[in-house]
Amino acid sequence: MNPISRSNSASLLGENHPDYMQGLHIALGDVWRSHGKPGPKVADLLTRRQRRPGSDFYLCTYHIGPHLASSAVVIKSPGGAGLVFFGVDDQCGAGRPEAAAACLNSLVEMASAKSVGLLEVLVDPNSSYEIAILRQSKFAHLTDLIYLTRDVSHPPQFQLQSNQLTWVSYSEGQAALFCQALQASYSETLDCAELNGLRPTEEVLADHRGTGIFSPSRWWVTLTAEGPAGVVLVNKIEFQPAVEIVYIGVAKHARGLGVSDALLCRVIDTSRDSGDKLVTLAVDERNHPARRMYDRWNFEHALQRQAWIAT
Repeated sequence: MNPISRSNSASLLGENHPDYMQGLHIALGDVWRSHGKPGPKVADLLTRRQRRPGSDFYLCTYHIGPHLASSAVVIKSPGGAGLVFFGVDDQCGAGRPEAAAACLNSLVEMASAKSVGLLEVLVDPNSSYEIAILRQSKFAHLTDLIYLTRDVSHPPQFQLQSNQLTWVSYSEGQAALFCQALQASYSETLDCAELNGLRPTEEVLADHRGTGIFSPSRWWVTLTAEGPAGVVLVNKIEFQPAVEIVYIGVAKHARGLGVSDALLCRVIDTSRDSGDKLVTLAVDERNHPARRMYDRWNFEHALQRQAWIAT
């Protein structure tokens, strides 16, 4: 009999379910010991939820008969996106890849009930097993993301062009301006262009706020006479002397005028003055103009991940 049959089922598990902790460990790749302490990844997830009351996650499992074969956890962002981690029980035997794909497909079907508009999985491009599972699922490969880092102690080795720019930092009263700047930067973008228009800009902005430690004084829109020219959103990385550029973009009318350089210069100078050591970011591997710019700024390759999405 096919190991994936009508007798098998997917379900959302509550914290009081006897399989809950085991499911979390399988999804996050931690070793599960039924009478021991949570593994480090599970412990970190549980601690983060306690520290951030507004954060949320939910667990989906797939059973083959009575056996918990696969599980996936969705970490929900404030804007309604969900970062997915999934895994299989190595003791399950036959049907593990199919069970994992079925579990992921159940997540997609349940997402709307949890007010999640976009699901994303990030996997190592060398992980052929996980990629094979995703190919069987309703997730689609978006792109490869290249993660870059830069030591902020090194100043740029070139002179910035002089631009007549006005800078505005974030406040609740400026949220509409930041949404306008984000929307302007999406026009003919080369960075994950497939995501453009999938969700309201207000939700995307809320997602950026929920990445790392929200740092409104490090969020800037730069203006020219034509309106928003560029936007950069920088948040602190928890427990590290580092920051992440969670988004950087330039409006179509301002491209080629040195706005990106001005944004990066402000980020690096501010980070250095604040005592941070590193700036990190992720870039779509297809965005060759941005990658050339980061090369000029001496960003270094840290790692690469495939991004798979479902809506």
